Amino acid sequence: MTQLAAHSFDKAMFRLELQGVPRAHVQLTRDKLLQPDVGLIRQLENRVASLPRLAADVTQRKAEAQTRIEQATRTLEGGFKHEAALRDAREKAADINAALEKLQRDQEPEPAPEQMDPDVARMRRLHAASYPGRPGVGPAPQAPKGPATRPWLPGRDTHRNDLGR
Repeated sequence: MTQLAAHSFDKAMFRLELQGVPRAHVQLTRDKLLQPDVGLIRQLENRVASLPRLAADVTQRKAEAQTRIEQATRTLEGGFKHEAALRDAREKAADINAALEKLQRDQEPEPAPEQMDPDVARMRRLHAASYPGRPGVGPAPQAPKGPATRPWLPGRDTHRNDLGR
């Protein structure tokens, strides 16, 4: 006998069951359990009378479950019956993808050399000359040429620039 959840003990429900026999239970209120009447006795007699039918039903369900287990085991052991076709389809798809990639590479035009505006090219050269970058990176900076690049001499006035000012 098991007591089920209730708000008060007077309204509590109890479950009577035969141990080891599934689905052979009766739920009763506390009042019916303490003061059995003809209806309760008839209900219990009907439960006892239905036990052989219940046992046959449980046996049949157990056999059906066992059959399903065996079928599932055979299915799992058998493997995927279309495995070879799936493998062939994957290989064919890979071949098609490779052919499409090759076709796309063959149809792509060769990139044309970038045509630069002469003014932009001149500005880039001036920028590269003015900002040569970090030492050891890129081409070595070239020394500017012309009258403004005379080397320093010991007798030369350092306060005057190369233009004589």
